[in-house]
Amino acid sequence: MRPTVTSRASFRENWFTTQKDASLNGNINFGLNLRIQKWFGWIFKSKEPEKEATQNGTEKPIDTPENQVPSQQLLEQLRESSIDEAQIQELAEEQSDWINRDKAEIDQSQQTDLAAQQKQEGLIQRIINTFSINTSANFNVTESFRQLESNQTLLDVWQLENDAEERTNSRKSNRYSVRTSVEPWKWLTFGTNLSTADSFRKSYATTYTSHAETYEGDIKLNTQKATSFQLRYSYTMRDSANLDVTLSDSTAHTPSLSWIHKWSDETRTSLGIRTTIRDHLRSGIESNALIITPNFSIDYKYHTEGGIRLPIFGRIPLRHDLDLTNTLSLAIQRENYGANKEERSERYETTLRVGYKLSNHLTANLHLGVSYNNDRVEEGRDFISIASALTVRGEFQ
Repeated sequence: MRPTVTSRASFRENWFTTQKDASLNGNINFGLNLRIQKWFGWIFKSKEPEKEATQNGTEKPIDTPENQVPSQQLLEQLRESSIDEAQIQELAEEQSDWINRDKAEIDQSQQTDLAAQQKQEGLIQRIINTFSINTSANFNVTESFRQLESNQTLLDVWQLENDAEERTNSRKSNRYSVRTSVEPWKWLTFGTNLSTADSFRKSYATTYTSHAETYEGDIKLNTQKATSFQLRYSYTMRDSANLDVTLSDSTAHTPSLSWIHKWSDETRTSLGIRTTIRDHLRSGIESNALIITPNFSIDYKYHTEGGIRLPIFGRIPLRHDLDLTNTLSLAIQRENYGANKEERSERYETTLRVGYKLSNHLTANLHLGVSYNNDRVEEGRDFISIASALTVRGEFQ
């Protein structure tokens, strides 16, 4: 059982004679990792339980932004900005680089326990050794209050009604998730993921709430040491409303299939296809959407060592690590609004991520993305988007 807690909070007051203004900002993240091997491992004698616990691939890290792929980091940043969860879920369904999540999970499941290779494990023993539960909770709040009474404390301010006049600007969200994983055989892994999220937003006289639930299951097959298949299915429900009326309601079914093959220690290719079927009811208008996103990527790693010799400092060893990921994706979207309006478009996208590590204290990362959107309904709405970013990090002691 490994709990993890990170938090930050601030409360500020500005006084004006008998009244005051206040602002509240806070973020709390809580994670808990449970492994039943620690509770029932005594049933099966093991010489090095601690070694097995860290080497096998079932103990996945807590779902923090540092352990996530770039696309998931973007979603977490949106949550920290208190964006409605319904909008975040819709963005996730339309993401083109979705296969990066599968690659990260398959990397973890392919980590082999060397001690387990030297002995035969029974089915019950392997289930106990590989079953894990990861839970996480996230709370965000950004509040602004005007014309408060001078004797109102922080607790009084927090207990104000959502539609109170003093609450001029408010964004609150909370999210809970539970992830389970078990590997009954070395070639088969089962996983589930349940999450629920709520958000509240008020700006002057406008108040909105949103709710989203996701139920997900996945199966990983390791047919060979270097080949893996993953089948995933998720079902999402989300709605948004004001204090009195439901504004929108939607459901989405998202199956996906990915194939990842490791050709060598340096080269790996990934191929997958994901389909989203979404029903949406907004302001009395029904819409049906079909989104198909094929994805192909190549990962390449290169490592070499060398050094330079300086007159005073002598020889300085250098290690060159190059990580390159190139992704090609296509998003085909077909959506009907009511009886007379439709959307038909394709988005072609390619991204290049390059990570260069000169030494333990100097790294550089380059991201380059180009996408072309082709609208098949209205002329003149095609566009090209180019995004790039360069980050250099150095540590000196």
